[in-house]
Parts: sequence; C-alpha cells; structure tokens
Amino acid sequence: MNQAEQAILNGEPRLVYGQPELNDKDALILTFFGDGFTENEQELFFAEAKRMAKYMMATAPWDEYADAVKIYAIGVCSNESGVRADHARTQAEADADTRDSAFRASFWTSGMQRLVEIAEEDMERVRRIYREKLPATDYAIVMVNSEVYGGSGGEISIVSRNDESLEMLLHELGHTIGILSDEYFAGNSYAGEYVNMSAESDPKKVRWSRFIGKNGIGVYEYDNGGDGWFKPHQNCKMRYLGRQFPFCEVCKEALRDQFSAHSNVTKLFWQQYADTLREGEGELSLRQYVIVRRGGKKETGEELGDRLKLSYFDEAGKALTAAPTAAGSYRLRAELIGDAVYGDAVLETTFEIEPPDLIDLEVENKVCDGKPIAVKAVLHDAPPAELRYSYSGTMPYAAEITHLYEDTLPPVLPGRYTVTVTAHEKGSGKLLSRKSKEFEISLHTSCIADHNTLEYPGAQPYYNNQTIVFTGEGYSANELDKFEADARRFVDYFRSLPLYKEADQYFNYYTVQAVSEGTHIGKEPSNTYYHVSRSDEGKLVQTEAGTRAAMYMANNGVTSFYKAAVVLVNGVYDVVGTTVTNKRFIVYAPVDEKGMRFAAMELLNYLAGKPEGVRAVTAEEKAVQRTEFLSALYRQWEEYDYAPILSRAYEEEFKATGEPVDLSAHFHTYVHGKEVKVPYRIRYYEDKNGERGAELTGAPKEPGTYRAFAELVLDEGKDTCEAELDGEKFSLPLARYETQFTIRA
Repeated sequence: MNQAEQAILNGEPRLVYGQPELNDKDALILTFFGDGFTENEQELFFAEAKRMAKYMMATAPWDEYADAVKIYAIGVCSNESGVRADHARTQAEADADTRDSAFRASFWTSGMQRLVEIAEEDMERVRRIYREKLPATDYAIVMVNSEVYGGSGGEISIVSRNDESLEMLLHELGHTIGILSDEYFAGNSYAGEYVNMSAESDPKKVRWSRFIGKNGIGVYEYDNGGDGWFKPHQNCKMRYLGRQFPFCEVCKEALRDQFSAHSNVTKLFWQQYADTLREGEGELSLRQYVIVRRGGKKETGEELGDRLKLSYFDEAGKALTAAPTAAGSYRLRAELIGDAVYGDAVLETTFEIEPPDLIDLEVENKVCDGKPIAVKAVLHDAPPAELRYSYSGTMPYAAEITHLYEDTLPPVLPGRYTVTVTAHEKGSGKLLSRKSKEFEISLHTSCIADHNTLEYPGAQPYYNNQTIVFTGEGYSANELDKFEADARRFVDYFRSLPLYKEADQYFNYYTVQAVSEGTHIGKEPSNTYYHVSRSDEGKLVQTEAGTRAAMYMANNGVTSFYKAAVVLVNGVYDVVGTTVTNKRFIVYAPVDEKGMRFAAMELLNYLAGKPEGVRAVTAEEKAVQRTEFLSALYRQWEEYDYAPILSRAYEEEFKATGEPVDLSAHFHTYVHGKEVKVPYRIRYYEDKNGERGAELTGAPKEPGTYRAFAELVLDEGKDTCEAELDGEKFSLPLARYETQFTIRA
C-alpha cells in the first residue's frame, strides 16, 4: 500500500478547493465525506468531491468568496459499493436492500424515493471524524455513491452524485448556512419570519424593501396554499432547482452575511439595492452602497467615513476629482488600507448614472395567451423625440436549459423579461432619457380537478395526494382549446376506472400549455415543443431534453410536488405510447382511446412499482395491483403516518327500506395496503349537481342522491388517531373523504 492509499484509509483530509495558504481558522470550511465508496473507489470519491466543489463555487454568491472558502474531502471506506434503496421502485424493495455502507445512507426515507438520510448515530460518527481530523469544519456534507437523484438537508447535508443533486445541495445549504426559508410553501409547520419569508405584505415595511424592483424582487404570496405568508421572488433557487434559477438578491445578501460570519477574510461589496442613480437628482451619496464584511462585522462606507477611500473614473479610465453626477458609465475603486478592524481590502466595480427620468413606462405581468406583451410609454418635459424599444430576458425550457431573448419585438412565450425604452432627440439622436421595467409572462395553467384540502394535513399535495399534470406536444397556438378538451377527455377516462375512482379524492389534475411551432410528429424530431418522434415500429420516442422540459412545465406551472406528467401527442394515430422515469414519471401518449388506456395503466404501474407494459388481467392480479396501489397512497413523515380514507359506496346498490343508510362500513383506511380499523365521523348532505347541498340531521333513508363526508376521529387530546396493524402501531393524522351515493326506491 502506497502513502496516498494509507492517507485515504486513515481518513486524512484532502483539499479539493481553496487556497492552501489560507489558514483553516480564517476560512469557511466545508468537508465532504463519502458513503458507499469502497477502498477501490476512493479516488472516484475525491474526484467527485472536486467536481461538486467546482460547481458550487461557480454559483453566485459562492463565487464571490473564492478567497474565503476551503473545501475538503475525507475518504471513508465502505464494505459495499453504493447505498441502500437507490434503485428501489417500492418501499418493499427499499426495505429489502441491506447494502453495507459506512454511514448506512438510504433512499426512500419516510416513503420518499429521493429523500436520502442517515441516522442520528451515523451523523454523530461524521461529527467525531471531522472533530478529530478537521476541527475547523463549519459544515459537513455526505456524498453517497449513487447516480440516482436524491439527497436531504439539515445540519449535515446529503447529496448523491447525480448532476441535478448538486442543485439540491445548494438549496439545502441555503437553509443550513443562510438560514433561509423555502420559497415554495411546505406547510404552516415550516412557516415563520425569515430573511426571505414574512407575514408582512406591505412593500414599504417588508424587511427586503430596499431590494424591491431589483432583478424580480417584490412581495409575492406563496403558492400551494401560502396562508398569509410572502416571499421576495417568484423563481429563486429556494423555490426551484436548476442553473437557470439563481439565488435571488435577498437570499444572496443573507448568504454573504453568513459566509463572512464564518470566515475571517475582509470582503468589500458594491450593493446598490434597487436604487437608480439619475442625473439631476443632486449630489449622489455613493458611500452607502459600499459594504465591508469580516467575521460577523458589517459596515457601510458611510459608517467607515474617512477609513474608506473612494476614487472615481470615467468610462475611458480617466480619474475624476469628485463623485460624478452626469449621466454615463463610471468605475469605482474603494480601498481600506491598514484598517484596525478589517485590514486591507480593495474593490473595483462599475456603476451607471442614468439620464433624467422623462419616461412614464407601464407594462404588466400576464399569463401566456399567444399574443405579444403590451407596453405603454409616454415621454414628458422633453423636446421632440423618438422612442425606441428593446426587450431582453430568458425563456426557460428545462431546469438546466434556458433560451435567451434579445429583440426589438415584444415577446410572446413564457419567460422573465426587461423592456428598455430610450428617448432620442429627433435630428441629433441625443439620448434624452432611458427607462427599464421587468415583467413576466407566466405559464398558462388550468385546473381540471383539485381535491387538495389544505386545512388539514391528511391530503396535502406533498404527502399522499397524487397531482397529475397534462401538457401537449404538437399543438399550435390556435389548437390550445383542443389541447384542453383532449386533457379533459383523458381525465374523465382516468376517473372512470375502478382504482382511480375509489381514490378520486387523492388525485388532482392540471394542464400546462405548451405551444409548438410545428405540429408534425415524424421519424425524426422536428420543431414541436418536446421534440417527440416515432420509431419505425410505431412507438413514440422522447428526447432527454424534451423530458426535462416536461418536468419543468409540471414543476413550475403547477407544483413541485406533482406526481407525474402526461404529454398528449397531437396528430399521431396508431402509435404506441412510451414512458420514462427521470426524477419524476413522464407518460407520452397519443390522443386516442389507445393512448388514454396506455396512460392510465402506465401510471398505475408507476404507482405500484411495476415496469412499463404490465397489465393486471385476472382477479388475483387485480387484487395484488390494488394492494400495491393503496400502499403507494400511504406515506410516513416524521411522527405521522398519512393513510388515506377510501370508499366504494358509489358502487353499492342502496335500496330504500325505511331505515337510514349508514355508510360507516363503506369507508376504509389503509396502511401499507392493509386495512386498519379506525373510527369515522360521518356527515350527510343533499347532492346538488355533484356538490354539497344542505346538511342532513343524520343518515338519509328516502330515495335520492346524497353526499357523505367522513373524517377520522382523533384520540382525545391528540392530533392523531392511533391504529394497530400486525402488532405495529401507527399515528394517523386527520384525514377526510367525500363520496356521492344513491338510494333507489
């Protein structure tokens, strides 16, 4: 064994990013640990740690701290390669995987395939190692030897080798280091006053008020049931993952504060917030925008006073005798020399002073409707002038694919844009004024059926609700109504099938429109939105980029908690659909009876952990399928067991006998596909066109159509109902179910 191999086995830290000469005590230190890497795979671990470190440090604001961050890797040998349950399709398969890795990491934590965690005792082992080998460690990261997407956050972050897992890691470190909130709504138990989350909605009072108007910062209500909470941005990395989603300005500033608090390197920043510097507005106080940080200390240039020297230069580099006031582009040099608190530091940056504000500019956000954005600009207090318009922005296609937009014509497709209007004096062409404003064209989403009842936890979309998103391939701008109608036909078909019908309350159906330039689906990918083609054998063929785009549409158009996306392929007949699992499940189906049947059956296969093409035919096979399907609806999360209530009462023939029809026996709750006995409270209502009418005093007995609303009865003084199955106890939170039924004469 050579010296390098001995170092690996002894767990000696290896620097994979940062300046060796920087003292560990003065740096923000992250340390990678490997899980599922055997002795022969240690160099793979170090190479992957180096790759991940490079990716992280190329992301803003991490890239601003290249001289203050050191990233190490400590090799730990596992007896077996890989970690538990990464390729499991069901919880049963996950439980059967007993691979012996050093920290015993496992996918399928709490019933979620992508959730990778290690036990507290293994976390303590990580702590013991870095306390011994690298006590200056600020944050530890466990990298698991799997290319399957997954990970988790917390005190110790977990990340797989999957490229997209790196985005999850950055998001989770946003929590851990930046003390940032999610910018999707994870439920009231996670809500509170954070840097990037507040119950305050007044733009003048919210804590990020100085940033409002800069790079999309505003005050936005949380989606997925925000319940009165607000966030600063619509598309921050604390909401969505992907290179195209940077940390918003508010989150970047919070991360800068924390990075500096954990390092002892002086950093100077130019922070202009959302302020626009304009000619004619008097002497400009530029010192306020220079910020110095070190080891938890933070001051502005105004607070530093004469300790900070500012020098100004014009665009050509000529030194100015004073701060500029005229419109133009300038350079700033800020210097701290021998300061008793911060030492030496230098900042060089550029800034812009805009011409006078002579333009009133109006542009509103809108939902994509196939028409260009409308912009209204009015010039005032100026000589005769020509107004010129330019548009720039990004049009997301997938989490890691973004198309840039630069044009004088207004955009049509979804994206985030900036319109800039300039006023030029007629004749001379002199620039008189310039005004810019950001706007967004959002995805067009519609709800076909939404059974989320957010006032109780038993049907939250991120627990046991199955949100299915339909999107279209090969639909032109004038065929979007057809797409919506086709999607509704698919949903009606799904809801007519026994298993879907029985669990109807737990399925939500949405559409997200995608506009294709062309509509022809041929043997080669064309200019349709998802680039679907057909094989010589008559099977639909997807592209990796198109599948990632379908995931993006569902995730960003509806909810990050969606279960599956169904791509309806327009204009093809007598073809076979196809499926792909890439983080989530995608079905490609032709718009005909064969396509509807294929999509419905493949989704059942996915939920039951079966491969494509499996069909339940016999009564025995259907019974097994039902059990597997019911298991997929059950979820474990922390101390709760989210078990659904189902009913087949709609299939029963209730004949009027003069006695009340009590449906207690027709509601059932399942854990791991097996029924548990629990009490229900049932209320009865008249049925009015599929909706609740007047509440009845008790169970009905007269002929008619009614609705029954059942909810789990919780144990006295608790927020759960305890159930027992096969000698094991389960804590079921509140769950509800509603069904229609008929009493016939």
